[in-house]
Amino acid sequence: MSYKVKQEDLIGQIEGFPIEVVQRMVECQVEQGNVADVSVFQIKHGSSEILGGFDWSKTKEGNAFWFDIIEDENFGIFFKRYPKSDNINPSHYRSHPSGVECIEITKHMNFCLGNAIKYIWRAGQKGDIIEDLKKANWYITTEIERLENERNRNGSDKSAVGNEQPDKREY
Repeated sequence: MSYKVKQEDLIGQIEGFPIEVVQRMVECQVEQGNVADVSVFQIKHGSSEILGGFDWSKTKEGNAFWFDIIEDENFGIFFKRYPKSDNINPSHYRSHPSGVECIEITKHMNFCLGNAIKYIWRAGQKGDIIEDLKKANWYITTEIERLENERNRNGSDKSAVGNEQPDKREY
């Protein structure tokens, strides 16, 4: 990315424009051979390629898209094409075929079991599936060790295996 648009750049004719829209405008500007210069849009939001902006019709979005956004300030069209990223709740959190978000299940578990389920639930969605399953295995092994240590301290009968309720303490 050639230039990162900042809040303070949103002045003049692009005041009130979302940063994401202006960022894409600057990217189009550069794609068409101009220098990244947000001030061009501050002076004239619809600056053409000749004026240092970009030719709407030469973009992958097309003339009608940019007319609706820049002239009519219909930013909803932009965000339908380019949804805002959600760093708090990214899409891979909601990608399970059931439609259920992992946290809805794991919030009822202790830390180790919850994390094991989380890594299994989202295995391979962000990175290597084998790494994710190894992480899940580590949490399961850690929980088994905790339960065995607790059983040994309490002198519990081994026939009760599987009947213990997981500890809900945070680790």
